Amino acid sequence: MPGQFDTVVQLTLAGLVVALVGGLAALVLYLFRQRRGSTIHVAPKQPAPDGITVVIVFAIFLLLPMTVRLLLTELGFFQFVYGQQFVGRLNEERSLILYYLWASLFALPLEVLLITAITHYRCNYHPLRLGQFSHNLLTGYWTWLLITPMAFLCYAIVSALQVYLLGQEPEQHPLGILGETAGRLEKLLIILVAVVSAPIREELVFRGVLLPWLSATKQQPANGPMNVEPEQRHLLTMLMAVMIAAMPHIHQLMEVVQIRLLILHSIPIIFICSLLPLMFYLPNKAGLRREFRLRSRMQVAALITSSALFAAFHASVWPTPVPLFVLSIALAYLATRTRSLVGPILVHSMFNAVSTIYLFLGTNAR
Repeated sequence: MPGQFDTVVQLTLAGLVVALVGGLAALVLYLFRQRRGSTIHVAPKQPAPDGITVVIVFAIFLLLPMTVRLLLTELGFFQFVYGQQFVGRLNEERSLILYYLWASLFALPLEVLLITAITHYRCNYHPLRLGQFSHNLLTGYWTWLLITPMAFLCYAIVSALQVYLLGQEPEQHPLGILGETAGRLEKLLIILVAVVSAPIREELVFRGVLLPWLSATKQQPANGPMNVEPEQRHLLTMLMAVMIAAMPHIHQLMEVVQIRLLILHSIPIIFICSLLPLMFYLPNKAGLRREFRLRSRMQVAALITSSALFAAFHASVWPTPVPLFVLSIALAYLATRTRSLVGPILVHSMFNAVSTIYLFLGTNAR
């Protein structure tokens, strides 16, 4: 019980810090807008990316950091920063985490450049449109205030149920493992990746490219190669989400001999599968679409399926997919309504900032 109380206190403190800093910035921005007398307008609609573009973008998202990691290794970057005995001095798990963090940070500029260039060249589509920048920032801050407590509450409820029913504590995030022994350089690296690199990379791919493709009602171009009928895109995305959620747990599922462990490693897969009824049911609710000002069934389904895939990409650490699905619904809705990634990137960054501050508070407490 004392440990749980400390967790709540640290998480609340982290949220208050981010809310205060973000609130001051939002106040200054609001006063600036009032003084200029800015009007609110939504960016014009763009043509949606086609299927080939989506595949290329995900290939860049997955493969470019690996390529950068190999390049950094060949150039001796890790030995230069951590010494010649880099792998021997650090345990393998910490080494892999550091490999990923540095690679994703260095890959960010090239990844943004490649994705924006490819989407512009192939579809005349610009995923990083700013729209009305200041208005989107303010909308993002209010969205973060609303969705963050809901997401962390979902995490707390699922974690408590897991402990009560299965006697298993939540899995530790890789950044938490690194944070236990992180020096100043590693802490700065965690902040840059969690608060800057990850929000930009993930919003660009999931909300900037995947979401518009899922929301489209027509093929772009019609009958083009690797294109999927609009009605079938959501089912294909959910199938991919189930497969990706299963990948980190396949090895454990093949080896476990206890029912409790079998259930534990099956939960992420079951969770993603449980979202399928939402995909079929909610888009048909016309009242829901009117309430949230969504034009079509495709837009509602796109919110669910893109969020399911986003959660599946984080399924290696349970129960992280649950709050991230809730967060992703808000991010996708914000991107759909504003037709800009400014708000989603800000929400994602501030959400990760809370987790990062909580991580450092917990590390210092130990």
